Amino acid sequence: MKQSVGRAIVGAIGIGFVVVGVRGILTHSHDTHPRSWITWVIAAALAHDLILAPAIAVVGVVVGRLVPRRARAAVQVGLLVSGCVLVVGLTAVLTPGGRHYADNSSLLPLAYGRNLVIVLAIVWTAIAIAIVVALRRRTRRVEAAPPSQDG
Repeated sequence: MKQSVGRAIVGAIGIGFVVVGVRGILTHSHDTHPRSWITWVIAAALAHDLILAPAIAVVGVVVGRLVPRRARAAVQVGLLVSGCVLVVGLTAVLTPGGRHYADNSSLLPLAYGRNLVIVLAIVWTAIAIAIVVALRRRTRRVEAAPPSQDG
């Protein structure tokens, strides 16, 4: 009972924030361009439901079947971190018009594609090290175990 009341309260707060946001978009339509927001929200929902969610499900099945159990958690962490890095990094790499934006000083003229590859290489190098450490730990435990008494 307490859990459903808590969910209702949090849901009501969330709906309140959505209402405030939509009101702001509509009130300041000359700055916010509501049509582009609607297009963006619909495109994001379709991209999630038709591309992202099925792709994640397929990758999950493949990882579950092909990656050994001892390495599975590290690979899952690597995929999660890589996905987050790609979500953030691909926006700079794929943005039309190059890397120079006068109206956005946070976008510096950097080699985003190269840097994205470097970050992903660092992530997967760390994952590979974690897998090697996990496999060595397992091997040491097996070697240190007393011999079984079959007899």
